[in-house]
Amino acid sequence: MDPRPALLLGLLSLAPPPGAGDETPRLEHYERALAFASRVEGGSVTPHWMPDGESFWYAAGGLRNREIRVVRPEAAASAPLLDVARVRAALAAATGREPRQEGLPFAEIDLRDGGEVVRFAYRGAEWDLRLADYSLAKVAEEETARARRRAPQRLRAGFTVGDPPILEIPAPDGELLLGADEEGNLGLRRAADDARIPLTADGEERWAWGAEEGAWSPDGKRVAAMRSDERGVPLLPVVDWLRTTEEVEFHPYPRAGQPLPLVSVHVIEVESGRRVAIEGTGRPDEYAVVWGWRIGGAEVVIGRLHREFQKLELLAADPTTGTTRIVLTETADTFLGGLELLLEWRRLLTEVGDGERFLWMSERDGWRHLYLYDWTGRCLGPVTSGEFPVVQVVAVDGKAGRVFFTAHGEPDPGETHLYGVGLDGTGFARLTEGSGEHAISFSPGRGHFADTFSSPQTPPRTEYRRADGALVCTVAAADIHALTNERWMPPEKFVAPAADGVTELHGLLYKPHDFDPGRKYPVLDNIYNGPFVAWVPRTFVDGRSIQAQALAELGFVVLLVDGRGTPGRGKAFQDVVYRSFGQNEVPDHVSALRALAAERPYLDLDRVGIFGGSWGGYMTVRAMLLYPDVYKAGVAAAAVSDLYDHHASPIEGYMGTPASNAAGYETASNLKLADRLEGELLLIHGTSDVNATFSATMKMTDALIRAGKRHDLIVVPAADHSLSGAGGQYAQQATREFFQRHLHPERIVPVE
Repeated sequence: MDPRPALLLGLLSLAPPPGAGDETPRLEHYERALAFASRVEGGSVTPHWMPDGESFWYAAGGLRNREIRVVRPEAAASAPLLDVARVRAALAAATGREPRQEGLPFAEIDLRDGGEVVRFAYRGAEWDLRLADYSLAKVAEEETARARRRAPQRLRAGFTVGDPPILEIPAPDGELLLGADEEGNLGLRRAADDARIPLTADGEERWAWGAEEGAWSPDGKRVAAMRSDERGVPLLPVVDWLRTTEEVEFHPYPRAGQPLPLVSVHVIEVESGRRVAIEGTGRPDEYAVVWGWRIGGAEVVIGRLHREFQKLELLAADPTTGTTRIVLTETADTFLGGLELLLEWRRLLTEVGDGERFLWMSERDGWRHLYLYDWTGRCLGPVTSGEFPVVQVVAVDGKAGRVFFTAHGEPDPGETHLYGVGLDGTGFARLTEGSGEHAISFSPGRGHFADTFSSPQTPPRTEYRRADGALVCTVAAADIHALTNERWMPPEKFVAPAADGVTELHGLLYKPHDFDPGRKYPVLDNIYNGPFVAWVPRTFVDGRSIQAQALAELGFVVLLVDGRGTPGRGKAFQDVVYRSFGQNEVPDHVSALRALAAERPYLDLDRVGIFGGSWGGYMTVRAMLLYPDVYKAGVAAAAVSDLYDHHASPIEGYMGTPASNAAGYETASNLKLADRLEGELLLIHGTSDVNATFSATMKMTDALIRAGKRHDLIVVPAADHSLSGAGGQYAQQATREFFQRHLHPERIVPVE
């Protein structure tokens, strides 16, 4: 880090271009851009479907003017569900105290008695409001306590950083909740009195039972759960450096090619504790997942995936004997999916509702499509087809024989719309309008849906539509006057060629609000290009957009583009990464940069920086090493440096194991390229990272030191992969200052 005071670095400002008339310091615009989300009001709603199965309520407004509104099929607009003044008056009379602000003092309700009674929490108690006369009754404490006990409790953090926490799994009637304790045993918590009932007693460290993938039988008499044997898995030490005496925790961490946990599936009878081991699980070099139970509970449905992700078997098991049968086998010459398959495997299978058929998602024809199967394993035919990928099934109307799903069905891969089609493949139709990504909530009655959508250029909007796509009403539209008053500039869409000169890449450019095409701007390439996620923002309020726009306000143009190897554009597009990770991603970014600069002379290719975290950190370092003539400065956070050194599950699906692809692993190593560094490089890593290990950056900095290459390093004590909290803020500031110092956005260079 530069020893000059951070304040001086932060206050670097640009003289405004002629006619701009804006003398506000750049840092102020940067900070205002970071608060982007706070100036986008409304547009997005969370629908809560009501007892009639087709209407929904939602909370509108903020703390000062909140109300609960309802949308009904027969209405042309939403309407208040509650009279705010009458509710406030009833609360004042009941508590002797006027509620604060001017709106409703609550945002969540529970409709009871067919919608005639509204239950809500206020001032530490729960209340029942009868809509007929607005009479108010305080709910008995025992009833309130029982409701709290029925809520699933947190068991532990999610699988990866950013995932939701793992919660208890309630039985179908909600009276028992499945969980696991710190000793690795399963147990039940009784909602009636919070009593804990042991379900297993033989769990132990590194051979523990887990509740996160557990599934209750439909009758609530059995649970299917997994036990993970990690005794043969190598351990990762994580040091807590901030203790008076350092402490070390050890986490099972199978690196590429090392032994995986042995995951076995068992069915346990709740009343007797009797266990049945499911045959064909707990085998080496396989992942196992519990999909759940078939309708009626006759069989448990299990997935079995080989570690190189080329073979996935769908199993059905007899819960009384443990015998299994293979319903279907999905294979691929390359890979069926990588980490995204492990994270989203539940999307692959959807029951139709008749107990006899299910929908299966497959890329067997090169695009992710839906196929109809029966439970004998017979494929009844494709349901969707064409050169587009299905994203997920949203709803199935078994009576009408129709499935509703989201897909990237338009030429722009950033568009995600809702479509409908018959289970026989007929009647295909797009059901949503408006540009962007559409998030759908279907009514329980399958007659209507709520659609919230936005794009990086268009603010959020929520519409209420019939199942055939006909618009009933607009529910909410965002107010962005605060942004337009600040001369906010939406990002520019672009299409550029990949390094192969043929494939089109899609991305976004972010510019300062006072952009002047007559001057040159340094460029920042925000890279990720990990093979399991598309990185280019698709919605109006997105953390990546906010960061990009904030940096642009300092006088940069910021680029985001999805190179080949990323998902969502068909199998061939993603297969570019197969056994060649690290070989095509950065060349695609360089190709896009050069093509953009050829048409946009305001992009200064003499001042290009690159930054990213996790896989983006790996790509950042790689870009600095492979293309020193292009990238002059880079910031790599939580980076992987050598694929041998990384966790098996995020990489083996794309690369195979080191034993099967030694050449690919060698080529992908950044450590072997350390002597090529010419530009300015900042490495950032948290010491408690168990996703991309802290040791990866230690090995990278060691390689650079041995090569005699100067670089900067920030170690964030006790920080995990997300670099959250104060450490993350420090890293964000350091990134900003690093690029200001080395790429000089304050320098005015006119376009020739």
